[in-house]
Amino acid sequence: DLFHMKPVISPTAEGAVKAGTVRDKDEQLKFALEKLEKGLGQDTRPLIMLEYSDNRQWVENNVLGEIKSRFASAEITLQPLSLTSGAHMGPGTWAVAFLPATH
Repeated sequence: DLFHMKPVISPTAEGAVKAGTVRDKDEQLKFALEKLEKGLGQDTRPLIMLEYSDNRQWVENNVLGEIKSRFASAEITLQPLSLTSGAHMGPGTWAVAFLPATH
């Protein structure tokens, strides 16, 4: 991985698609926060799910804190990524999914 480029994958109805490319953890977090802000807008009680592979400590200490500071009223869960996903995507993989509140 000469250029340290990491694809960001997003599930769609047609299957997984490349949603972007990042170089490091800071860019990963920035990309995720931008997607959350765009997808949730001013929603007051969204559900946000964080998943980790071999990096629970990093996700818990960095990602979770940033999301809590921006979405203070969100319900946030933290759980392991499925073994199948982790095996296919490799070490360091983490994910974020969200669902706006239903009113």
